[in-house]
Amino acid sequence: MLKASSFLLFSILICSSLFSSADAKTYKCTDANGDVTYSQTPCKQNQTTNKVMNSSQQAEGMEDCKYAGLFAKQVTRQMRSGADAQQLIDRYSGTSPVSKSTRGVVNYVYSFKYAENMSGSRIAALTISKCHSKSFGVVKCEDFP
Repeated sequence: MLKASSFLLFSILICSSLFSSADAKTYKCTDANGDVTYSQTPCKQNQTTNKVMNSSQQAEGMEDCKYAGLFAKQVTRQMRSGADAQQLIDRYSGTSPVSKSTRGVVNYVYSFKYAENMSGSRIAALTISKCHSKSFGVVKCEDFP
């Protein structure tokens, strides 16, 4: 188990790492038939542009969700060691309220409490997927302890 100072240093390192190409964009294009394509070039004139994201926005969300996955793995280990969800939330909150993201991930991990054959890595991967779909709301790596 990581000590609080080591975990804080680890979380700062994760939060500070972002992908480097800031000018790349992703376009979500829909044609007249409703077919969707993703491209790094603007949509054709006969297509509509539904969404444009630059790479720093994409990278930031990806890194935040990766951190949610790492946190889920840690919570899974503690859950399997016998800690209950409220104990973890109390431990992580300290003197300040625990973030909505932290509560969401802890509760999500505990939904697998009796799925003993599910690995911590699988739970982490599912957490990342759930994070990408914004099921935990807007997640930032600094939300986690």
